[in-house]
Amino acid sequence: MSFQDKSYLNDDQTEIPYKTPWEYADFRMRSWSKSSRIYREFLIVVGMLFLLFALPFLTWVGRWTLPGAIQGYAVWGIPLVLGWLWINRRKIVLPELDELNQQFTERSVLRFLVEEEPDEPKRSFWILILGAVLTPIALRYGEPAGTFLAFLIVLTGIIAYRLGVQTLRGVAFPLAFLALITPLSGLVTDGIYSRIQSLLFKVTRNLLQIFGFNAELPGGTNPLVIFGTPRFEMYAGQVGTGIPEAAVFLGLLLCWLSLLATPFRFKAVGVVIGVLWISLLVALRLLLLGIVGREMDKDYFSLLVPISLWAIPFVGMVGQLLILRGMKCRQLHEWVSVS
Repeated sequence: MSFQDKSYLNDDQTEIPYKTPWEYADFRMRSWSKSSRIYREFLIVVGMLFLLFALPFLTWVGRWTLPGAIQGYAVWGIPLVLGWLWINRRKIVLPELDELNQQFTERSVLRFLVEEEPDEPKRSFWILILGAVLTPIALRYGEPAGTFLAFLIVLTGIIAYRLGVQTLRGVAFPLAFLALITPLSGLVTDGIYSRIQSLLFKVTRNLLQIFGFNAELPGGTNPLVIFGTPRFEMYAGQVGTGIPEAAVFLGLLLCWLSLLATPFRFKAVGVVIGVLWISLLVALRLLLLGIVGREMDKDYFSLLVPISLWAIPFVGMVGQLLILRGMKCRQLHEWVSVS
């Protein structure tokens, strides 16, 4: 259903100046921007979070940016979340729209938004209390994973208490996405990284053998030795595994799928396809490096390695978007669901 006549009148024959319910979100945002009370609350919340978590933030970044860190993708997490919030700003400002859409027609939804006073949002305070209890403990011990989770719980509690449960549901994805970039300890990440690296090098060895190369893993995981003239040894530290770059791709994919107004089962299928596709792409990159590394000049090879690493998320997204073109999805700003 969509508007045909762009002029709508109230009962007193005055024109309603909003053409769609989404445009009413712009009106609500403008009214909020003129409220000094909201500005004060915003500054208080930002100031409190800064005082509590400014120093822990530096430890988070330090752990994310360690050389060879498997969580190197995390530095992209906050920009992705901010971009997601901007794209969905109208959805967040009008959290009640989905419920109204189920009850009324589009014209009635618009009239309701313009004429009715919004209901007081249903609030929840227990998450904020939990965050208030955990934050001093996390700051006392200083473990980056603990302080990050405390920050996430406090932020979730502020949203649930001040903006309401409906708004919290609307921002569930970026909060869950932030949980994925929790700066884990080296003991955890090293164990995950070593297992994935071992699997990748074994798959690459098998692919090389399929293509007729005499390739072995004498050490079990590292290096991958390709026998012949010349003999070539490929170390993970030399060529990179592509795991952090593959994680960047998965983050981009999750953000993209979250913007699609399609059933969850289709999104789950998209994630599974994405994992299989990026795994294949990472293995093919190592296969290519193993083949050309034997003959290529070392200077050119050292230039090819970083280029091929950063090509992973971009080539991955292009391929995945071609796959998703077959999925009949609509964007969230198209608020009427697919018939």
